[in-house]
Amino acid sequence: MKLLFILLFILPSICYSQYDTSKQIISKLYTTHESGYSVTVIFHRNKKAIAVMDTRGDSLQKIFAFVEDERKKLGNDLIATYDRITYHKAGSKKIELDVSAYNVKDSSLKSNAPQEINNLKNFNFVSGIIYFSGAGFTNVMVAKAIEKAKLETFFSRSAAGTIITLENCIYKYLNGTFSLPLNKSIKLY
Repeated sequence: MKLLFILLFILPSICYSQYDTSKQIISKLYTTHESGYSVTVIFHRNKKAIAVMDTRGDSLQKIFAFVEDERKKLGNDLIATYDRITYHKAGSKKIELDVSAYNVKDSSLKSNAPQEINNLKNFNFVSGIIYFSGAGFTNVMVAKAIEKAKLETFFSRSAAGTIITLENCIYKYLNGTFSLPLNKSIKLY
């Protein structure tokens, strides 16, 4: 009988996931009925994720203030990184916003993301496939290495935690010769 009591009442209360916690945090923020923003934030300490929070509201300023209050409650040494900001308009499709403008980089982290993205943009690819996954991408996104406009969109979504994989990518040197096929993954931090 005691085992049944533990399994039915105590164990579920111990097994709270980050998602359950984030649902409780959402309820503290106001809700919107038609158009508004949804924001996913990752709180981390020493490059390790501590908590994930999803919020929704009709003003980014109110959401940012709310996130900052929650960050302080969890600990002043935590860093809040915006993973996804989406604008929802009634009757139209969702619009993903670039989160890099809202993330304040901690100088101790020294992100390699801007440098790696710049390096990849400067290659003159002539063939191959590039995959994007991880932070900023709920699904793996694929683009041919020669699709500049599509790649630009994916590069703008890339941030710390994104993995960019090059498969059989060949690029042209300035002297007109071609490289060997390049196969590698780059993790942005």
